[in-house]
Amino acid sequence: MCGRRNPKRNNNSRRPDTVPAIRYPARSVIDILLPAMITRRSGALTTDTGLVHIWGFTGTGEDDSASAAGFAEFSPNDTPTVAGSPILDIAGRMMAGMNGRLWGFGLAHQAAADAVVHGIDNQPDPITSSPDGPEESSTTEEVWAASIFDARGREITQLRYVHLPELEPITFDSDTLDRRSTIHDWIDRVQTGVISAHVWAAALALDAQRNRAVLAQLEQRLLS
Repeated sequence: MCGRRNPKRNNNSRRPDTVPAIRYPARSVIDILLPAMITRRSGALTTDTGLVHIWGFTGTGEDDSASAAGFAEFSPNDTPTVAGSPILDIAGRMMAGMNGRLWGFGLAHQAAADAVVHGIDNQPDPITSSPDGPEESSTTEEVWAASIFDARGREITQLRYVHLPELEPITFDSDTLDRRSTIHDWIDRVQTGVISAHVWAAALALDAQRNRAVLAQLEQRLLS
């Protein structure tokens, strides 16, 4: 008597459409990218001080066919103003057009030094009250700034003074997801249209599974 044969099991647990894991570069690669981004932006032939370069990164510093980097220009001074987020639109086109799995997005622009440090770039200078006279706009040094945000929520920013190029650049790192209050601050900036915050959101969306809780908060805020 013939027994029934058990059907063969498919031991290949990896689906063809499984998204590959993101590969992140070494810090030494970031240290090369940031000044290169500043050089490209500072050398742009334009009188538009609001011009921003939005970067997308797949390169990890290894010699392989998936390594790439590219940028697109954007200016908040452009007209007509379009609805939605032009930054997220640019990021979406990069994700569709660049070869390989992106690990982060970046931006390079000219800004006020204290504004970049406090994460409120591209916003008007605050009005301060002077005990000796009427209110005046605060003044600060202008800098070339380059920031890179990766899908883990890491931010690395470098500043170089526009009028004092001989000074050493300033570089600082932060974890934008380290505290609930920090996350809320970044979401607030997205809601108010801060360009760097939209780049931050685009970077988090590169790993939607890992960042699903933060992205859900962001979506809820934008739709409320």
